[in-house]
Formats: sequence, structure tokens, C-alpha cells
Amino acid sequence: MIPSKPTVTPTDPGKDTPVPYNPVIPAKDQAAVVNYIDSDEGNKVITTSGNLSGKAGSTIDYSTKSTIADLENKGYVLVNDGFPAGAKFDNDDNTTQIFTVVLKHGTVPVTPDKPGKPGEPINPNDPDGPKWPEGTDENSVKKTGTQTIHYVGAGENTPKDDVQTFDFTKKMVVDKVTGKIIDSGEWNVTSHTFGYKDTPVIDGYHADKRNAGGSVVTPDDLNKTVTVTYTQNGKIIPTDPSGKPIPNVPNPTYPTDPTDPTKVTPDEPVPDIPGMIPSKPTVTPTDPGKDTPVPYTPVTPVVNTVTGKITYIDDDATGNKILDVDNFSGKVGDKIDYTTAGEIQSYVNKGYVLVSNNFKDGDETFAKDGNVFEVHFKHGTTTVTPEKPGKPGEPIDPSNPEGPKYPAGTDEHAVKRTGTQTVHFTGAGDKTPADKKQSFDFTRKITFDNVTGKIITTTPWNEASHTFGYENVPVVDGFHTTVKTAGGTTVTPDDLDKTVTVNYSQNGKIIPVDPSGKPIPNAPTPTYPTDPTDPTKVVPNEPVPNIPGMVPSKNTVTPSDPGKDTPVIYNNGNTPVNPDTPTTPTNPTTPTTPTTPDEPTNVTPHAETPETPSEPEKPSDDTNTVKPHAGVVPTSKKKSTTTTKTVTPHAQREVRITKNGNIINSKGHTIGYVDDKGQVHKTLPQTGDSAELAEAEAILGGIAAGLGLIGLAGSKKRRRN
Repeated sequence: MIPSKPTVTPTDPGKDTPVPYNPVIPAKDQAAVVNYIDSDEGNKVITTSGNLSGKAGSTIDYSTKSTIADLENKGYVLVNDGFPAGAKFDNDDNTTQIFTVVLKHGTVPVTPDKPGKPGEPINPNDPDGPKWPEGTDENSVKKTGTQTIHYVGAGENTPKDDVQTFDFTKKMVVDKVTGKIIDSGEWNVTSHTFGYKDTPVIDGYHADKRNAGGSVVTPDDLNKTVTVTYTQNGKIIPTDPSGKPIPNVPNPTYPTDPTDPTKVTPDEPVPDIPGMIPSKPTVTPTDPGKDTPVPYTPVTPVVNTVTGKITYIDDDATGNKILDVDNFSGKVGDKIDYTTAGEIQSYVNKGYVLVSNNFKDGDETFAKDGNVFEVHFKHGTTTVTPEKPGKPGEPIDPSNPEGPKYPAGTDEHAVKRTGTQTVHFTGAGDKTPADKKQSFDFTRKITFDNVTGKIITTTPWNEASHTFGYENVPVVDGFHTTVKTAGGTTVTPDDLDKTVTVNYSQNGKIIPVDPSGKPIPNAPTPTYPTDPTDPTKVVPNEPVPNIPGMVPSKNTVTPSDPGKDTPVIYNNGNTPVNPDTPTTPTNPTTPTTPTTPDEPTNVTPHAETPETPSEPEKPSDDTNTVKPHAGVVPTSKKKSTTTTKTVTPHAQREVRITKNGNIINSKGHTIGYVDDKGQVHKTLPQTGDSAELAEAEAILGGIAAGLGLIGLAGSKKRRRN
């Protein structure tokens, strides 16, 4: 039993005091449920605790620990455990308590070090759960490109193949719950250029390439082979004056140049044949694979014979290197039957430039002394530029295919490299904007020696580094980003390609809920529109949806987090959510001006109950315009000492009260409403304008006081009814 009062204080100490007792009514069992939801799939319920029951106020005998652990074993990640420790049953017999545990999908990276195993479980503790999908094995995240330099032609002296490798790698991301690939990743580089390898020198053979390589491989074109072919060197063939080879004499093979496998040693001495004089002391073949015949003449006494020679000299070589020496002899006074034109042209074809020649073809005669002449050369040079890059291995002069070749390190990549900045957009589905790309060319010049093939000078790059500008991030309605602009990356000639990724996330929604926080079934849940001037924000002051028969706790929403849903509580009632747009009245009837008393009485608010006013004539427009401090509002057509009351809110701003009771300020924002009982309620605008908020507070206070004085609330109630 429960007493009607806990204590007694008698008024008459001699009189008994009866105390009524009421029987105790047993409490009903209360109901509760714990829902586990997937935030990555629209808050879909994954599982539930089932119905839990117990006495009001008693502790709910339930733990989320094992269920969360089981879901984590299946790939989920806990976001929030909404079932607090020590939770108790409420005392509401008509409502089931709902607790929510929020989880999201866990993800796992797939890398060359930790590839997936298609067909095997992703989560070790969930063998029957999602399996690694196809396309996640090691071959999907790592591909090895190769360059093989293959040597042939030198018999048992042929070098072994030279093999270089490069690994293309990338990182993928797999959803541990669905087993789907959610990010296929990008290769570490789109292509790789291998370096060049110097061709080994094999004595007695010459190669067709001084160095080999420079192959480009991609993830879709992994293996390249470059073949270097060796050919046997030619020989020096002594001949008689008629050109017939002299029998039983040495025919030495040209030795290969130890510094260049494509050439033979220049100025190779001809063999010494007793009793014979060679036409030249040395040989420098133009074709290392072709034999060189050298005419020999028998030694015979010559009366009054003198000798002479002409020496071809490389002035750019250390110590003025002798390129060739031609000997001749004859009688004093005879014309020297020799010309330098052909020899000079052969050296020009090899990249030399003529400096001087003191032998006049056709005009020289043998003198008693002297008869020594010199032809001097210097090395020609070539400069490669981005507009005219070299082609390593190809002749500088196409009309002279056997002449100087472009050396390695003079191709277009050596003088021009293009850096790029890619702003990559993701996350907005088929609305995702296309990538935005910028590029910049690094350039320089390289000069090389036509004779030696060596690079002489290399200018600095036009810029050591280049910083790209920023790109405006496009606005995609229904999605937001974390940045307004993206870019500003810096590239260098050795670090050319940069990518900036901008991710779009879906905007949140306005979720109408009842006073208990439960979403209202079948109510609109509009997505926040994206601010058309700023992709990182949503439009402020977004009107909440109109639900017939219900009143929202606020008329607009300005989310602080554009990706988070905003619950808006709705109560039962008839007051409209959104203000009506007033229409222009058509010839409204001017209300009758009440009779002004000789001495109007100033009324203190709430000091007396005003007389109930009669229904005044109304204009066709149902909007009342109230200008605080602007005048006197009539309350009755009767003559009375209390027929008018002065409403005195603060600021001189125009305020409208619509036919539904909504109060609109001078900026068109709803700042409150008047209910059926004439009470003023605040719904201040969420504009962030502190001055407007302060003004709205003052206006609402003034209107509340004015309505209490003039009985406007009763008039509005009759109009709505």
C-alpha cells in the first residue's frame, strides 16, 4: 500500500487523523532493442539484439561486446556504441527503447608486399565470409619490366646478355565486408626508361652500337630486347703496283679501338716487307669491316731523287695527334703528283673541320730540300635543342650515313622534359568532374664533339623547378569537398608528374523526427543543396520540409558539417512551418479609424483585461504590416477611454504577420510565429548575422507585449478559424 501523505501534523492533539492508503500497482515490463546498423549502406540494420524486457528503472541485462566482436571479425569497424554501460529500462509503457550501434565497412590495402589471395577469406576469423576478389593477387599490384641487351656475332667471345629490370607497383583497397575492390590504385609510374650500357670491346671484332639500351617499358608492354651485332674486323692487304696481293706477306687484322667497340685503332702501321716501300706508313680504315689494300713499290735507285711527305694533323687532340702521313718522291723540279682534296673530304665526312692546308694541289714541285707539308683540322661540334633533338645511333648528316652519329644522351628526353600536374576528382559517381591537367616544359641545350661523340657542354635547365597554379574545384550539387582549390604542386626535371586528388563526399540530409528522436515515416528527407559559390559548403538557411499537421522546431537548417544528417523535431499542431509569401492586396477596404478619446489612457501591459474587440473590416490581403512605434492599433469600434493602446517595440523596422501567424522581418526571414492562443514563439534565422539576431529578439519582445495590450491574438485566432 502507498500512503496518500508521508507525515501527519494534527490540528487537534486529541483527535484521530485518518490517512488513506492506496494499493501498489505492479509495474509493467518495459521493452528495449539494440540495433546494429551499417553507416556505409544507408544505415541498414545488420542485426539486432531482439526484444529485451525488464522492469522500469532496472538495468538492461545485455552487452554489445560479443556482437561487435563478431561483426568486426566479418570486416566491420565500430563507429559508435550507442548502448551505454549500465543502461536502464525507462518507464514508458507505450515506447520501445531503441539503442543504436553504428558500424562501417573496414578496408584492407593490397600491396606488392601484402597481396591478396583470390578465393581465400579476407577476414581470417570469418572463413565463410567475403573472399579476396579476382585482380588482387601479386601480379595485379606488381609487374616487372625487363630490358635485355642480346649480343651476337663474336663466336665464343660473344658477351653474355645484359638484363635490367624495373618493378611497376601500385596499391589497391578492398572492402572487407563486401569483398569488392573500392580503389584500383595507380601504378607508381606510367612508364620506365632503362639506361644505356656500354658495349664490351672484343678485339678483332667491331660492334654496330657503341652503347645499347634506352628502352621504354609500361605495365602493358613489359619486355624489350635490344640486339648488338659484332662483325669481324678487316685486314691490311699489301699489293704490288698493279693491285695484286703480294703472296706470303703478313695480312694483319685491324685491332679494335679499346675505347670504342664500333671502331678500329687509327694509324695502324702497315707491315714491313723487305725490298718494298709502302705507299703509306699507316692505315686508318673508314669501314672497320672492309680490307684496305696498300700498294708497295720495289726499292730502286733513283738519280737526283728527293722525298717529301704531307701530314694530316688533329689540332684538338692532345699533342696535335697525327691522323695520317702520305710519302712521295721525285726528281728536283718535277711537279708533285699528289692532291689533298680527297683526303680532306674523307676527314670532313668523319666530323672534322679544315683549319689550314699549305699544299697547293697541282702547283707544287719537288725542291732540293724540304718538301714537307701539313694539313690541320679541328673537331666539328653539333648542338641539340628541344626543337632539334638528336637521334642516338643515327647519322648527324643523313646524306652521310657512314659519318658521325648522335651519341647517347642527346635524344629529346635529354633536352626536353614535360612536367604535369593532374587534379584528379573522385567520389561523385557519374557526376565526378574530369581531371584537370597542366603541363610545363623543362628545356636545355647540349653540345657534343662530332669526332669523339663526347658531350662537351650541357646548359642548365631553363628552370630548376616549376610550381603550377591552383584549379578551382567544380561545384557538384549534392556533394561537397574539403577544398575550394587544388594544385600548387612543384615539379622538377627529375620529378615530373604530380597528382592531387580531390574527393567528393555526399551531402547530408534533413531528417524529420518526432519528439523522441525517431524518424517520421514517409516524411521527405531532402539532401542539402551544395553552395553554388563554394564546393566545401552547403546552402545556409535551407527550409525544412512541410509535413501536414506537424510543426517543426526550426524553419531552416544551416549545417555545421555538410556531410552529416540534421534531425529536426516536429510536434503535432496546426501552425505552418514555412511562411506564406504575401500577395499584393486588390483595392483593400480602409479600416474605420476609431474615435480617439479626449484623454487616452496609457495602459500598463498585463495590468487589466482589455475589452474583447469586435471584428473590424479586413482588406483582401491577409497580411498585417506592423511598424513598431509608428502609431496606435485600434481594438474596438466603440468609443471608450481604452479603445487604443500604443505598441512600443524597439527598432523602427517593418515587420509582417502573415495570415498563418508567421512573423517575417524586413529581410524576409521568418523570426517567429503566433499560435492559436496568441503566444509568440521564436524561430530565429540561422544566418550567422549577430546584428539581425539581436534585432529579431527585440522585435519579438515588442510584439509579444503589444499583442498582450491590444488583443490581436484573439483577432488572428478568429481569422484562422
